Amino acid sequence: MRVRDNLVFSYPNLKAWLNKKFTNSLNFEHTVFLTDEHLESLLQNIGFEIVKRTDYLEHSHFFHVKKSSIPQVPLEYKDLSDVNTELLQNFIKYHVDEVNALNKIISDLKGKHIFLFGAHIFSQYLKVFGLDTSKVISILDNSKEKQDQRLYGTTLFVDNPRVLQNYGTPVVILRAGPYNDEIKWQILSRINQNTLFI
Repeated sequence: MRVRDNLVFSYPNLKAWLNKKFTNSLNFEHTVFLTDEHLESLLQNIGFEIVKRTDYLEHSHFFHVKKSSIPQVPLEYKDLSDVNTELLQNFIKYHVDEVNALNKIISDLKGKHIFLFGAHIFSQYLKVFGLDTSKVISILDNSKEKQDQRLYGTTLFVDNPRVLQNYGTPVVILRAGPYNDEIKWQILSRINQNTLFI
């Protein structure tokens, strides 16, 4: 087996992410909505066979494929336009409803210090869908490259999450999809155990 005939790659489980309404499922980093059904057809149609597939939770798919020595019968791509359109429409409706609910919560929070997590698509999606950021102090992000910078498309600047140490009971708006649990753990165990998340 020649190394050059092998390909190892991964891609996010966008279908599961979109079903769960994760804000990072469709964006400038994921410009193609790739699903298993289409990938399997694509691989066979260009002459590759799957050697091994590993799924990491509902986060990502990892593949090892190799060039097939046996001619492959071309597969037709399934027409998933109705299914995918419904997924997208549900995603949009969810975010409109979610932002309306968040705005209600924000308006009811009197005297609280409010932050938004994620100097990325996580925050930009919410802002585009109408999130009221007038009471948000800053956006929190672990990336040193983003800290002290303004998040593109907003008037908000980015802080290190450690800024939460300066507040008694800060409130963090967190919509980071598959990373929510990790971010909560980091903040509650290492920065400020009194942080509230909405």
